Amino acid sequence: MDVSFEMAGFNSSFNNALMATRRGGNVILFGIKTGDFILQDYNRLIVRGLTLHAVIGRQIWKTWETTRKLMESIDNGIQEKIFNIILNRGEGTILPIAEYSKERFEKMMAEHPKFLIQF
Repeated sequence: MDVSFEMAGFNSSFNNALMATRRGGNVILFGIKTGDFILQDYNRLIVRGLTLHAVIGRQIWKTWETTRKLMESIDNGIQEKIFNIILNRGEGTILPIAEYSKERFEKMMAEHPKFLIQF
């Protein structure tokens, strides 16, 4: 893809964004997390000529607004892609509220960087 957005702040999502971005592409970083990240394939970053953009301050809110508009649009097919790819077609990534418990929530957080709570 031309542009990847890392919004979760997880080391794995950072590396996934780098892996998914095409040669000469851009990776937008605004997932906030403290601590160090491990870059799994530094060579890929250099050889592919990826550009990293850190979003800070007022840009965060502008970026969130732009992202919200992209996510709400049904014309671009993003919702289907999110369900099929990020949410693994709903397999193990949807937690019905009736089945909610602290332990189940923590287990899903450990297994999946993104999941939904279904009301």
